[in-house]
Amino acid sequence: YRFVIYPPLFNELPCLGMLEAMASGAILIGTNSDAYKSLGLIDGYNYISVGESMDVNKINTIVQSELVNKEKYIQIRINSLNFIKKFKDYEAMKDLVINELL
Repeated sequence: YRFVIYPPLFNELPCLGMLEAMASGAILIGTNSDAYKSLGLIDGYNYISVGESMDVNKINTIVQSELVNKEKYIQIRINSLNFIKKFKDYEAMKDLVINELL
């Protein structure tokens, strides 16, 4: 996959799937909720936000503009993979998400 759409759990809690999507090399598409910020994600740097809520039209625009934004999207993928490298294994990713829940 080139993109993964992943809404936060209950609109505020991070999900392990967010990190798994990034580790796959796909661009994570989400919202600007604290779920993303609490993990250290930055809109336009290592994921793409569609704003306050999942908007199908905004998601469609992001995906359709892939060719126009090719270099930018390649850099977001690289930044995502570099972000994920700090987690040595699945347990480290899970611990980050669990700590955010506590």
